Amino acid sequence: GLWYTKDSGFELTGFSDADYAGCKDSFKSTFGGAQFLGEKLVSWSSKKQDCTALSTAEAEYVSLSACCAQVLWMRTHLSPKELERLAKSQ
Repeated sequence: GLWYTKDSGFELTGFSDADYAGCKDSFKSTFGGAQFLGEKLVSWSSKKQDCTALSTAEAEYVSLSACCAQVLWMRTHLSPKELERLAKSQ
């Protein structure tokens, strides 16, 4: 489990990156993302994109949208009351 002190921040932050045509076999882009709750890593992923990007910008956009989708999913499952309950239990 993760250990949070009472004064820990619960800011949800996401990072993403993409490598245009990173897979040498299929020329599909690869991407990854990491999500942090406070300073703790709570989710990460790395995979080949399902679509074939036509530019570096498009590969980055696909990566960013996947990261945003994960952050939004986490926000729906970690309500402010849930975060407050977690903080008080420490």
